[in-house]
Amino acid sequence: MKRPYRELPVVEREKRTRAAAKSDITNAATRIARLGFADESASLHTEATLLGWADSLLRYSYSFLDDFISRQTSSQPPFTIPRLRFVNSCLAYSAKAVDNSSHSISTNRAVYLLEEFIPDTENTPFVKYAHNGCAKPLPTEHEPGYKLGVFLCFLQHVQYQQTHKQVFISDYQGMEHCHLYSD
Repeated sequence: MKRPYRELPVVEREKRTRAAAKSDITNAATRIARLGFADESASLHTEATLLGWADSLLRYSYSFLDDFISRQTSSQPPFTIPRLRFVNSCLAYSAKAVDNSSHSISTNRAVYLLEEFIPDTENTPFVKYAHNGCAKPLPTEHEPGYKLGVFLCFLQHVQYQQTHKQVFISDYQGMEHCHLYSD
């Protein structure tokens, strides 16, 4: 579950710590607090929308590869193409009744981005395969995940070229054994 946070100015942080506001999670040691509902909602809607677009772009990349392979004389490439996907996600709202009447009027209190749980049955580390600013895999040639990192960088190239240099997915990360990825 993801929630956006912001750093509090010292004066506001001290006020909130003294007041111990129940509706806001504060932590004086790390100096963070939840955003207000409107900002939190806007931020998480943006992230959910971007996850949807990234998933569509990844699917488009696979369609491009499948089409290219189907037009070749040999039926399959000499290597296995990893079939990856993004984690499933959705927005969830927490609501509170406005009054005790029978009209069931409520107001939203918080919004959460829920993401699919990634089981780690093999104690596999979470790996960052490609960085935002470089089209080279982060794992080195002799580290686990290197080949997958090279493939993901190749997908970035396909996305960039097929969208006429408009967009590509960056910051690929995940666990190699289960092929679930989140940005």
